[in-house]
Amino acid sequence: MIWRAGTGFLIDGPFRLIDATGTISRRFEDSATEDGLDVDLTTYVIREGRLIEVTTMERMGWETLPAERETIVLDGLMEDPSDEAACFVATALGDRAVLDDEQRLRDERAAKTR
Repeated sequence: MIWRAGTGFLIDGPFRLIDATGTISRRFEDSATEDGLDVDLTTYVIREGRLIEVTTMERMGWETLPAERETIVLDGLMEDPSDEAACFVATALGDRAVLDDEQRLRDERAAKTR
């Protein structure tokens, strides 16, 4: 799914914000943070045109408490099913994949020379 977010786009799987230049400017990925026996779980959902960060706490691995915090991360999102949006996003993701592959190859070469 693609949402228009200001001058850029938000895509899911995990959520990524692509700015007007085609750069992935921010990633919103689910995570878990452990603190002793407690675990804070962070997930992202879209509700009513908003990207919301939902944080819940799991205690001792068995009891899940109700959401402790919901934070609006992005507001004013609108679905954009247009071909132009899909093309822009595909190009941005393709460019990013090429850059990631180039960096991976540089890292591998550097590791071999050590």
